[in-house]
Amino acid sequence: MRMLSQYFLALGAFSIVALGAGCADSDTKTDTGTGTGTGTDTGTDTDTDTGTDTDTGTDTDTDTDVAEVRIDVAGFYPEGVAIDAASNTLFVGSFGTGAVYRASLTDGLASELVAPFGLGGVLAGLKVADGALWACVNPADVSVEASRLVKVDPETGEALASYTLSLYTFCNDLVRAPSGDVYVTDSFQSLIFRLPAGGSALEVWFSDAAYAPAPGSFGFNGIEMAPDASAVLVGRADTGEIVRVPVESDGAAGPATTDTMPGPVSYGGVDGMVWSGDELLAVRDYQVVSLTASGTTWSSTLVDATLDAPTTVAVDSDGGVWVVESQFSKLFDGDDSTNGVAPYRVVRVRR
Repeated sequence: MRMLSQYFLALGAFSIVALGAGCADSDTKTDTGTGTGTGTDTGTDTDTDTGTDTDTGTDTDTDTDVAEVRIDVAGFYPEGVAIDAASNTLFVGSFGTGAVYRASLTDGLASELVAPFGLGGVLAGLKVADGALWACVNPADVSVEASRLVKVDPETGEALASYTLSLYTFCNDLVRAPSGDVYVTDSFQSLIFRLPAGGSALEVWFSDAAYAPAPGSFGFNGIEMAPDASAVLVGRADTGEIVRVPVESDGAAGPATTDTMPGPVSYGGVDGMVWSGDELLAVRDYQVVSLTASGTTWSSTLVDATLDAPTTVAVDSDGGVWVVESQFSKLFDGDDSTNGVAPYRVVRVRR
């Protein structure tokens, strides 16, 4: 999700692709093979292609029983992922169809929680917070319809509340602070919106033209709180840097600064980020890395460089690291003859 022109071209095709996928998925087929997870998998998978992935294999893993979740839906193109640690349930949202799937990490069974375009647009970031699933939902035409942050019932898929950004924005990711405030990134103008705890509307919390991306590019992307909640940390898709915005005593945004990062990026910038203890796990330059900070200087350790266009990352109750393999390299390559191949995967890259 780097170029705006590619984004709009892709969205223009999704209405056809998604409807076709919904019809095609009524057929049934049996696929027998060996699991490809990062653990040692000696089971046999049986897939019934109804949009729901059924895994009857037996894994040798002991903590979490599965090493990947697969969504066998044409044009799904997963982007956001979130895990409810209490129930060990994984949620994955589709940039291609607007659907949300959920899967138990004890058996890998995936099912549709929200139907295609059920929230009214395509999905980016997901988070579980305050007993709900939060989703960034984006329309096909941001000049006539605003992006939205939607609060979803994680059991029924019902939209509990919806909060609009402004026109010409792209709701990309979100984080809930210990205060209860929810911060949301916009990638088109590099704005940060805030939903105050108990509030009913989003407000622009941070705006600085110095951080606006070049035309045709994404700017602010993944977002997390500093460990002491003194600042909001935002990853830049255009530069690969992390921007630090202080949270003042009155809740206002302080002046932003750019942290020192470990070397330049070739293409991918920073996408999803999530804390796991003292390490900030991030997708940077289309690789999964572990970032550790000394003050405002970060060092990086490679976690995985094998996935096809990883986007976001989540951590399960056992500390396992799960990463979306979006296959965006096929969606945004400017070549209509190349398409993502189902099943799409969310892969555990580290225990």
